[in-house]
Amino acid sequence: MTKPAGRDAVLWAAGGLVAGAVAWLAWRAEAPDARSWLAVVHAVGWLAIGAVVWRGRESRRAWWIVAGLGLLFRLLGVGTAPSWEDDYHRYLWDGYVTVTKGDPYAEPPLAGFQAEREVPEAVAEALDGINNPDIPTIYGPVSQGLFAGAAWLVPGSFLTLKLGLILVEMLGWIVLRRHLRWSAWVLVWWCPLAVTEIGFAGHPEALGVGLTAIALAAWGEGRGGRSALAMAAATAVKPFGAVLAPFLAWRFGWRAVVVGLGGWMLCYLPFWLQGSVGEWPAVRAMSQTFEYNSTGFAVLAGVMPDAVARRVAGLLAVVAAMLFFWRWSRGDRAALPPGAAILGVALLLSPVVNPWYALWLLPWLALRPTGWGVGVLIAVPLAYTHGWGGTMGAGVDYTHPWWTRPLEVVVVIGGAVAFKKLKS
Repeated sequence: MTKPAGRDAVLWAAGGLVAGAVAWLAWRAEAPDARSWLAVVHAVGWLAIGAVVWRGRESRRAWWIVAGLGLLFRLLGVGTAPSWEDDYHRYLWDGYVTVTKGDPYAEPPLAGFQAEREVPEAVAEALDGINNPDIPTIYGPVSQGLFAGAAWLVPGSFLTLKLGLILVEMLGWIVLRRHLRWSAWVLVWWCPLAVTEIGFAGHPEALGVGLTAIALAAWGEGRGGRSALAMAAATAVKPFGAVLAPFLAWRFGWRAVVVGLGGWMLCYLPFWLQGSVGEWPAVRAMSQTFEYNSTGFAVLAGVMPDAVARRVAGLLAVVAAMLFFWRWSRGDRAALPPGAAILGVALLLSPVVNPWYALWLLPWLALRPTGWGVGVLIAVPLAYTHGWGGTMGAGVDYTHPWWTRPLEVVVVIGGAVAFKKLKS
């Protein structure tokens, strides 16, 4: 008789390779060559996913081995401060400001340099590392709640913050488990983008991913109120969470609208009571001037003035979302909404497409995988080729080589074509 461990040989072998690559990245995370090892982790991770999906033996035991290894991959990165990413400095500063002053939106970090008060050394280091310190924080109230909780426990601890993010993401996948196929379960736990952007870089997208997964699980079970609450909390992480809102309103009616809107307002209430309007001034400032790794927007900006291109891109994204909603509304109200398609168009037209933004696709792709969607998850880390040949840090060059964005497009198209051929 074949032992269970023998049946899981492909799983253990693939997981061991990924763990080795991730451990090496953790060792080199703060070195100048970290981005090269980041690419290795992504390549090994996707090959491992393919091997486990196609050759691994599905069983209840295998499902939990996949989850355990996925958790291990993330935990291997929690003690690192990655050299390819510096947004975490603001998370640590925001959390400290919320705990000590109550409102992280009141003033930009630049004001902290002029404050005549002592702060813990780790917090001072975070303040020194913040990019664009003249712009107030862009992170929503749910993210600020976790930042503050981590700061209350251990001020300036990136490790504490990342453990909280991983916990919420893992909870989302466990809640969604009964709605997932084996291939989707492997994808969400082993997705290299999730491992590196959450376990290493500690992006609050983990909150949005986990909460969206919970909202979609409740949708599948016909629990409109629970889905609306989770969706509202996800939206208070970033506006990407609002994709589900019109579909909830159409399927569950005014009660879902009241619950969702009330939950969203409740997230902002502690800051509104202090006279703050939240992250929206910073979001507005970024949306008017920033550009990074864009595709559709870059095409528009090449044929019209930048300000006009931003408005046209936004209008096209809204029109596309309305068309997707109209088409869905003509069918079964219980059917999964086209959330991935709406997010995909939004990313295509956005002036700023940071790699971690693509994580919002993951819960939707888990329920309805698409080749182009998986292609996006594979392609977006190519954005880290900015300043190719240089190092991260102060004065980093965020200009991409000429081939970066065309290669991203080729990867996405290749994913769509390969998926279509596999289905046929």
